[in-house]
Amino acid sequence: MALVGGKISPNPSPTRNRT
Repeated sequence: MALVGGKISPNPSPTRNRT
């Protein structure tokens, strides 16, 4: 889950929404 969109962000909120 940390690797979403091939980018590790400190905020999994915006990255998780892009799944």
